[in-house]
Amino acid sequence: MLSFTLTWVFFSIFATSTVLSVSVDLGTSIQQPLLATNGDIKVPVVLGVMSRCPDALLCENIFDQVLKRVGNKIDMSLAYLAKLNSSDPDYGADCLHGPEECAGNVHQLCVKKYAPENWWPFVHCNNFQGRDKIGTPETAFKCAKTTGIDWETSGVGECAGLDGKGTAAEGVRLLHSSMAIARELGIEKSCTIVINGEPVCVHDGTWKECENGHTANDFVRQINEEYNRVNSLRGALTVTSITSTRSTIIIMERDIEQLVEMGASRAQARAALKQYKDVMQAAERIFDGQFDNVQEDEIIDTKPTEIRSIPRMVTPEDENMDNDDEAEDDDDAFIDYDSDDAHVLTSNIKTDSDPYAGIFFSKDRREEVIEVEEEPEMISVSGHDTPVKIMTQGQWMKGCPEGGEQSFLFSLYSQLNDGTFPCPQGCGATISRKKGDFFAIFPEFSTYTDHLRSIVRQNCPRCHTKLCIACGEHISAHKVQRPSAAKDDDPLFHCSDLQGVILGVGLYHIEQMFTEHDTERKETKEPSSRTSKRRKTNTTTRSESTPDDDDDMYYGAVQGKKQKGGIGYAGNQKEDNSGQAEAHALQLEKDAKMGSLLSAVRVFLPNLHRSGGGRTSDYLVHPTALAHLRRRFNYVCSTLLRNDSLADMSERAVLYFELLEWLETISNHEALASMMAMPIMAVASIKDSLTRKSTSNTGSQFRERTIVYEGSSSPRELLEGIAIQAQAALKGLENSKPVEPTTGELTEEQKRITLNSKGKAKETRAAPVSEENQKLTNFCKRILATTAGIDRSLRETKGDAFLDRLQASLPKVFTSASETVQVEAGDTEESAKKAYLQWAQRVRFEYCDLTVPNTCTEDDPLPHYKFYYNTEARMLANSDIPKRSLAIAKELAILTTNLPVAWDSSIFLRVDETRVDVIKALITGPEGTPYYNGCYLFDIFLGPAYNQSPPSVKYMTTNGGKYRFNPNLYADGKVCLSLLGTWSGPGWVSGKSTLLQVLISIQSMILCDEPYLNEPGWAESAGTPQSIAYSANIRRMVVKTAMLGNLKNPPEPFGDIIRTHYRLKARSISQQLDQWLAQDDGKLTLGDGGYNGPSRNESAGGSSNGFKQDIDEMKRLLGGLESGIGQSK
Repeated sequence: MLSFTLTWVFFSIFATSTVLSVSVDLGTSIQQPLLATNGDIKVPVVLGVMSRCPDALLCENIFDQVLKRVGNKIDMSLAYLAKLNSSDPDYGADCLHGPEECAGNVHQLCVKKYAPENWWPFVHCNNFQGRDKIGTPETAFKCAKTTGIDWETSGVGECAGLDGKGTAAEGVRLLHSSMAIARELGIEKSCTIVINGEPVCVHDGTWKECENGHTANDFVRQINEEYNRVNSLRGALTVTSITSTRSTIIIMERDIEQLVEMGASRAQARAALKQYKDVMQAAERIFDGQFDNVQEDEIIDTKPTEIRSIPRMVTPEDENMDNDDEAEDDDDAFIDYDSDDAHVLTSNIKTDSDPYAGIFFSKDRREEVIEVEEEPEMISVSGHDTPVKIMTQGQWMKGCPEGGEQSFLFSLYSQLNDGTFPCPQGCGATISRKKGDFFAIFPEFSTYTDHLRSIVRQNCPRCHTKLCIACGEHISAHKVQRPSAAKDDDPLFHCSDLQGVILGVGLYHIEQMFTEHDTERKETKEPSSRTSKRRKTNTTTRSESTPDDDDDMYYGAVQGKKQKGGIGYAGNQKEDNSGQAEAHALQLEKDAKMGSLLSAVRVFLPNLHRSGGGRTSDYLVHPTALAHLRRRFNYVCSTLLRNDSLADMSERAVLYFELLEWLETISNHEALASMMAMPIMAVASIKDSLTRKSTSNTGSQFRERTIVYEGSSSPRELLEGIAIQAQAALKGLENSKPVEPTTGELTEEQKRITLNSKGKAKETRAAPVSEENQKLTNFCKRILATTAGIDRSLRETKGDAFLDRLQASLPKVFTSASETVQVEAGDTEESAKKAYLQWAQRVRFEYCDLTVPNTCTEDDPLPHYKFYYNTEARMLANSDIPKRSLAIAKELAILTTNLPVAWDSSIFLRVDETRVDVIKALITGPEGTPYYNGCYLFDIFLGPAYNQSPPSVKYMTTNGGKYRFNPNLYADGKVCLSLLGTWSGPGWVSGKSTLLQVLISIQSMILCDEPYLNEPGWAESAGTPQSIAYSANIRRMVVKTAMLGNLKNPPEPFGDIIRTHYRLKARSISQQLDQWLAQDDGKLTLGDGGYNGPSRNESAGGSSNGFKQDIDEMKRLLGGLESGIGQSK
């Protein structure tokens, strides 16, 4: 028998006996069990593998997840399978996949010995290169460099025989020892998984002999159970005998049982026996109370220690659980709507095709992945004049991995790149696959599918059996069809392997086209190319996502210094809008092309509701289908769903309707539906390394990139923002319809109606809905139907609790009847800012009742409104103006999700529940201005010509018409702004400008840092004594009216908003008021802002003008809000 030394020890515990036997078979050498850093015993885990075996690669990918979760609890090894052959000159062994496999085994064993910290990344780097490259010197050198191994100085090169000095003598010895271990453990198949000396699972083409499951969760559970049992009992171990071949450790369970019978818990008994070996002494200490604080979990669950993170090649995603034991034992642990039911673990899960079963998905995850980019090979394809490139393995497998994705992707790529396969009829013939058969990248996707149809079915050259070269199975001409199966015989639906490769290549085409279009769009929107064609604004804007600049202009909180020079838009009086129509037409052309490609690829999605009946691949979904969708489709999907302009989306309906088709198709299939709730792993940063030249004869180059992926909102979450806009738009369209006549019994007066008047009634009935309005209505209803369909599918596949958690986390639009949520500021400014932002986002837009109660009479059934434009609103009641209705619907869609809210300044809107043209706005003054933290109210009416003409806007915070807060905010409520046509400069663009632009212009340009400069002719007076005095006067008016006045008598419907605003910011505003008092010049407050000359009171210090009294009262009210006084009225 070959002598070898094991570096681990097997523990076999039989818990059914009072005396527990732990046996260790050590061959000819006795070693102590390997200990974890906390002193606990590690569980030995061995994978019986062959380095080039596809089954081994799959097992190793799964155990990558296991290692990251419980790596500190196990001693991991690979035992290589091969046959001894003393006549073999190189390795003294025969490896099933040839001498290169023996070489790969040796390379990995040498790294394990001399660079153990880099061993596992090295193994996965090997796997990533492809089975046919494992064992080559090029792969060994490349992976050593990638994983940080110095080939020469570490000793790995000499061990593996790749140092140029000799043969791999040491590596061969390691290989023979590894083979002996496999024999001792009875391993016969690659891959066999052995935990603590017991084979627990085999993968040989499929999972076999896996009584306790075969997912990463199953293996983690088994390891945790073994680890806990061994380490919970080892404190009471007594060694009774050790021989040269076996050591037997006897554990006296009766001592524990004796203490339990005395009244101790098992946890207390074990803890006491660890410290005091004598049972009576342990009992005394237990009943003295020394172990009263010991809980069962403290013994059973051992908190894992941290493992140093090592950069790695693209591998299956880790399941990101902070404490695996708690997740296993506590059903309430990690309950999150993103968890994908990770907290529910079973021992017999049958999910061969689901790499996501039991995985914990979280938006808080951050993953660093090394991806390899290679120069694609160019080949000639029969029937095509120009060479085409071949998709590289790196491109095929790119993206942030989850579960067993990498193994499935790698397996399919390797299978379809394999040169030959045997005839399925067993005639002995082999059929060849060519490199360009499946992974050729043609200019058009349709060319690819035509090419595939022409080659995928071939006849065996010997027995002439018709077969599919994708799956290698024969095609029966008389196969039994299901009643619902499609009758046409498209060869591309024959098997799931075809589905996997077609979706992979198709989504690659989609991603490439979308990226190209997106890049071109961004380039056309660079400031250098649009300076003269776009209206200027000094607010912070979001990045544009549509060709319509006007819909994109104002998104975000006010920040930074604003350009001096009046109000409205700084710059030219006229604006050049040329080129916009051309750009819009170009965008629609690209959308049509993108929509056509999406439609062509969607045909190959698994679809149980396919027209004409389901195909084979609809029922047998390939495991790579979800991987392709998650990695490639999610990028396109998330970008389109982040468009916050419903108007833009409806104009680009050809693209967005197709996107909704994709979402519905995916959510309607139980194998794909869960993707709708998975957080999208988006690229956060990319770090390129140097481009390197391949060591192979091809002379090609490759580049490694370290990519950081971060979790972001799921498709369902992103869709919610659009659904909210759709609901708002429908509400706007419905509110604009005339009131329907009652259908009850007619009065006597109505019964006396003449035939002539009946005819007139028919003639004057409401006109049909306009085409544009109907188009938007249909689009909105489709969005809501898709959203409801996704929720229905998630409820069916994930359960009620999962969907309820998800829906509870989604943003909502509230009404006045919604429950008020109390928000606390916390003890720090940081906590207050966080609470304020969460609160403001929730309440920024609401529907409410703005009518004056009890004002309707029989003679005048129309309600009155708490609103400056009450008369105008009543005159327009029951009118039906289609263009206006459409404009209001689009406006509401934008406002529901895009009102800027921030600690520094926010905009809140209240819209009447039945009259969406009746609006009230509250703007909190921006930081760094004399308006900071004041509350400024505006009444807004969307008149009969909206949006061909601007809205009517009235400023309401005037102290009863006494205070002029700004050269552009008059005491009578007039608002001077070029957008409103009340000031010179670029004005309202018919059909394009929006109310949101008006609101943010007021926020950023009127409520500015030096309001004195807004007056014509004073723009050059920055920093002058007059400007400073003007700002001081504004601050006094702000405290008296915009702060104190609004807090003491909150105007409807903003009472809760104003009180919560001041309560959450109380500490910050108190400090602000102290600073303002110190800056005050002591002059009297002038209602006209100082236009009538200087004040007669020139004293300083702020003590004689009432400012200090106002500040003291304001601070007193702030203190009351903090202590809970006056929070609601």
